[in-house]
Amino acid sequence: MVQDGRIQNLIAWSMIGIVALVDTVWFVATDVELSIPGSSTAIISAVAVGSLLFLYSTLRRDEKIAEALSSVLLLLGFSAATAPLSYLVAWLGLPLWDGVLQSWDEAMGLSWRAYLAWMNDHPTIAEGFKFAYQSLMPQAVIVSLVLGLTGRRSELRAFTLAIVMSGVLCVLLSGAMPALGTYFHFGLEPRDYPNFSPAAPYSHIEHVLGLRDGTFKVFSLNAAEGIITFPSYHASLAVIFLRGLWSVPVLRWPGVILNVAVLAATPINGGHYFVDVGAGIAIAMGCLWIARDPRRLFAWQGATRLIPVPLLFRHRRNWAA
Repeated sequence: MVQDGRIQNLIAWSMIGIVALVDTVWFVATDVELSIPGSSTAIISAVAVGSLLFLYSTLRRDEKIAEALSSVLLLLGFSAATAPLSYLVAWLGLPLWDGVLQSWDEAMGLSWRAYLAWMNDHPTIAEGFKFAYQSLMPQAVIVSLVLGLTGRRSELRAFTLAIVMSGVLCVLLSGAMPALGTYFHFGLEPRDYPNFSPAAPYSHIEHVLGLRDGTFKVFSLNAAEGIITFPSYHASLAVIFLRGLWSVPVLRWPGVILNVAVLAATPINGGHYFVDVGAGIAIAMGCLWIARDPRRLFAWQGATRLIPVPLLFRHRRNWAA
């Protein structure tokens, strides 16, 4: 891992800045309005954490506390920037992929409806999985504070960069391969699973359909929904949190149990296809690999030296044609 982790924070904040710029252009160029009062929670949270960061960076200097608060502030900024981006890519209204995603599940011999039926027959397990599924927001804060306060600076900065990178990738892919999720696709209603209540089966549908037909006009961070189906960002975060907690011995195995439960819970509680979860895991693993040493981003440059120059020129001529 890179010993000086400042490059991770620089990349993360740069990505957030680019996303925020794209969001701004979207709001200016379309008739979708950003509600400032409707984003008050995010604003107040950022101001509070920023004030504490200033306090522990200057007046009462404590590097560990400041590092932890810096990570929390970065994640708040990331959430505020990528939530509008997820709505922007849904607003593009590209063809839906639900049928394709279902066929990929079936090609692997996986039946989402059979899994739903099993959950309905085991409501105690289903409720436990639901609790795990809803733990990601607290986990983000807890892992940031634990890694910062225990002086695991490199782990913390890799953790935050992996969250940012995987989030941006999941959002962009969700725009290219939009889907409405399993509950809507299969036409299910609560009476089809009477023994338990999933966390978020339909909450995103109104927003996604409104974005696609042009009736969605006001965006509010307070009311923003997780509208990504493929890939599952929940699955990506579960892997990243598991890796972050793995570096803290006392939290290692609780982190494994909790986040494996998140992965198991994601198809039913988030209305995800199984391939959504697999794609989210793959993205997280790739982003963690890069985040631990961002120089790996440029490793491909050395490989290009192995390609004969005339071959490159020939391909360039083909592209031009």
